Amino acid sequence: MLKALHALVVALFILGGLPRGLVGIGELVGVRGAGLSDSMGQGRYLQLVDGFEDLAFGCVYLVAAVGVWKFNRFGRLLAAILVLWNLFGAVSSTFEGPDLANLSWLGLAVLVSVWLFLPSVREEFAAANEAAKVA
Repeated sequence: MLKALHALVVALFILGGLPRGLVGIGELVGVRGAGLSDSMGQGRYLQLVDGFEDLAFGCVYLVAAVGVWKFNRFGRLLAAILVLWNLFGAVSSTFEGPDLANLSWLGLAVLVSVWLFLPSVREEFAAANEAAKVA
């Protein structure tokens, strides 16, 4: 069961990072998202800034996914920061409008945060940290 949750958590971080990184790359090369045009006040400079921001966040999510997959201590810390960030966003979105998407996002954020702090998961990260010190 814990291995399945481990794979699910890694998949959630990949799904959080990959699309955002791809959107960032698209913005950097000049591809506009649906409904965006220069008439909406977003010039090329702001598109580049948004592109770098999306690419950076995508990379951070992917680094967290790799860290969680390998039970890296830094990956766990990064994942906890991202989950806390998402938890605040999910709570805020749920208060704005408690629809199915917002409640699902809130549920996933809670699931990942609980998984990160389960005693058996913490032991896995500690054991991997000790193995890395020995090697």
